[in-house]
Amino acid sequence: MADAPIDEATEQFLEAAAYDLQRQLGIAGDVEMMGIGQSPSGIGLRARVRVADHQIDVDGYGATILEAHADLCRRVAEPTLASAFRQLVDG
Repeated sequence: MADAPIDEATEQFLEAAAYDLQRQLGIAGDVEMMGIGQSPSGIGLRARVRVADHQIDVDGYGATILEAHADLCRRVAEPTLASAFRQLVDG
């Protein structure tokens, strides 16, 4: 995902999207960063989530920033919970 220039409105959207994603994750993980870039399908969003001492990057894609955000919200739960479970099992 290539970096794209960020204007003030996009930065505000990313802050709101990170807050929304954090509410979805609850205590399972902490959203550390949200980024935006171009992807073959249009827009790509990346969230960096910390689960205990492990970081995961989750990407969402769409023709618009709203579609990319919706895709990211659909994708984030599985890798976050898988990471938390692995850390629980591995001790």
